[in-house]
Amino acid sequence: MAVFEVNTYVVIHGKESEHELILKEIFDYGRKHPEISKHVKSLRVFRQGVGGSPIGRFVLMTEFENLCEMEVFYTKLNKDKDWLKIREKWISVIDLGSMYVSLWNDRLRDFWVERC
Repeated sequence: MAVFEVNTYVVIHGKESEHELILKEIFDYGRKHPEISKHVKSLRVFRQGVGGSPIGRFVLMTEFENLCEMEVFYTKLNKDKDWLKIREKWISVIDLGSMYVSLWNDRLRDFWVERC
């Protein structure tokens, strides 16, 4: 059963462009470090468009095969100096008081509708 780590947060006003560049760095990091990113099934980012509070909240969703893969991933990731620099930049542009992290499990995946 897959595990989804869901991070929701708000970007500090005026830091939107910088945030966009940092998100690209996060995705590039995964491509450049396959020995670490192989533990991630998927990585997605969303921005809230309508409704909810506050408007403009971001969702960074990381999918893992299971909790063991998640643990291995973070053990490796948090030892990598390149990642730690990216994380510091990311943290500097988000409102930490708005940050919420939760873990979700998939259900009825065989019935999901996905099109390529």
